[in-house]
Amino acid sequence: MKQKIPSLLGIVSACSLIAFLLLSSVDMNCFNTGFFSEQYRDLHTAEQLGMSESDLMKATTTLLDYLRGDVESIDVSVTIDGVRQEAFNARERAHMVDVRTLYQNAMAVRWIALGVWVASVAALILLRKKAFLDDLSRGFLFVSFLFVLFLILLGIWILADFTGFWTTFHQLFFTNDLWLLNPATDLMINLFPEAFFSHLVIRILLWFLAFYLPCLIVAFYNRRQSIQMFFFPQSVGRRQKR
Repeated sequence: MKQKIPSLLGIVSACSLIAFLLLSSVDMNCFNTGFFSEQYRDLHTAEQLGMSESDLMKATTTLLDYLRGDVESIDVSVTIDGVRQEAFNARERAHMVDVRTLYQNAMAVRWIALGVWVASVAALILLRKKAFLDDLSRGFLFVSFLFVLFLILLGIWILADFTGFWTTFHQLFFTNDLWLLNPATDLMINLFPEAFFSHLVIRILLWFLAFYLPCLIVAFYNRRQSIQMFFFPQSVGRRQKR
């Protein structure tokens, strides 16, 4: 039983760290206004909607401020095709209530994951002293094998059928159909078409990998050193002396 506890802590540590890194990537990219501006230019959003770039960004920052809880509503006036009007209708406002709840719950999970990671690492240090890195690395590599397999399958799905992926995502995380917006009446779906979200999802995954891969390399290197030390202690000792 005592031998299983460090292994379990290593797995818990790996799962919590991966969750923290992934949700951090979501947070950093979903609130990057530079990315929104770049996408609006590339997708010619202002021209297609008959809006100014300043109104586009005003509507966008209002949505982002609402998700973070900095404002209590998404009420904002913009000019579309020369007509001053409210940017978002009742259906869009109701949907954003669900989106804010989802985001805030995700961020709560993010910080819980960080706390679990710190606690599991601290427990391993107390239990295993200097050998705690071996358990961390072993757990991280085990979880990573399953997680990378999941990422590969997810990436294939996203590239092959983003519409199907995006629909399934909404069906899993929302209990109503408010996310089914109408391009003829709802500004939000025109601000953020499928192409926008596909670029955002890919960006989130790439940023996540930028944080995740160094952790994977360190874990792999540490396990390799530990295995070499176990089987060839003399050769490792000679190398260290040099």
